[in-house]
Amino acid sequence: MKIDNSSPEGVWQLSTACVLIFWYNKYNMNKKIASLLIFTALFGTVSFVYAEPVVLTNPLPGVDDFKILLTKIAGMIGTLIGALGTIMIIVAAIFYLTSAGSPNRMEVAKKTLIYAIIGIAIGISAKTITDIVLEMLQKPEITP
Repeated sequence: MKIDNSSPEGVWQLSTACVLIFWYNKYNMNKKIASLLIFTALFGTVSFVYAEPVVLTNPLPGVDDFKILLTKIAGMIGTLIGALGTIMIIVAAIFYLTSAGSPNRMEVAKKTLIYAIIGIAIGISAKTITDIVLEMLQKPEITP
């Protein structure tokens, strides 16, 4: 039996074939094989769906190039890292104030402060780092 899946009649034939396979499976066939056949038959009919083409509009105004997108993302991440670094400086100050002279807690406060300053420096330079990486990835211009 040849099934033509490019017409509505073919879809009906395919659906009927699935029902027959399911009925046959109930009595004689392995369930895994029947399930695989039904899955293939149902999702194999997707190729002939008559739909209009979808036109996607750019959801990001002002972003027409991957480089611009990457630069904007780096700027946002840099701002976020800078804000978190500032919060961590405040946390380090609280650790230092509540250490009560304990050398271990003072050491934790110093490490927190150092890591917060390093984070702020990375956050400030995030856009610059991205620009450097993008420049290195550009193809070199060859002039004869």
